Amino acid sequence: MSRHRLLRFALSACAIFVVVALCSRVGGIGPALIASAGWIGLAGSVALLLAMVGLGIADASLARRRLAEIGAVSCETLDELTRLLDVPSVVCLDSDVPVAVCAGACSPLVFISRGLVGSLSGDELAAVLLHEHAHRRRRDPLRRALRHRWARTMFFIPLAAWWDERARTGEEIAADAAAVRRCGPRPVARALLIAGGVGSPGAVPAFGGSPTVRIRRLAGDSVSLGVPSLLTCLQSVAGAGLLLAPLLCFAGMPSGL
Repeated sequence: MSRHRLLRFALSACAIFVVVALCSRVGGIGPALIASAGWIGLAGSVALLLAMVGLGIADASLARRRLAEIGAVSCETLDELTRLLDVPSVVCLDSDVPVAVCAGACSPLVFISRGLVGSLSGDELAAVLLHEHAHRRRRDPLRRALRHRWARTMFFIPLAAWWDERARTGEEIAADAAAVRRCGPRPVARALLIAGGVGSPGAVPAFGGSPTVRIRRLAGDSVSLGVPSLLTCLQSVAGAGLLLAPLLCFAGMPSGL
């Protein structure tokens, strides 16, 4: 357990005690002020939620636009394979970097670089296409962008970031399973070993990243996505307390604590 994490937890706990102590002094305020504060808190919560949704949609749309700015090239190999597999909305990026990405909010596209096309065999490329097509069908880019924005906003609740990471791994495993049903586990695993060092941070589902858990799952091993640590849970409780303490005060928390 690092000193930095212990310090964060201690500061969070102290902040909760300070907020509760201050709230214990507001027992004499009038009912009208309490009601007004409650409505303001509710309106602020709704505004925050709408802002996070809007920013998440903007993140997903921006990722697609930035990929489109790289430029597209024609690729006969990719075109033939997409027709054979019936995988629509695939763009071949004019880039030597081996990457496969699904990006976009309402109408996501699959982007495959010519560098990746040239480094994979036919069945490996088919596995990548089917994997990214599964992300597109499930609308994973938008869901991931919304979840990632929520985790960034709720930075004081570490469970949000843990949940975001766990959900991303679950989405990748689900997309791998969709590819395995069509072409078997070996092409998916081989493609992962080739593209495993290339990922995309944040809200964009990209074939690659850290393949360890996924390869173990493809090999038939029983894989657990893990549980949050005790410290993560305690820090999240402290962060949630900071968020809820003022609302509890205005809802009628008794004085004299």
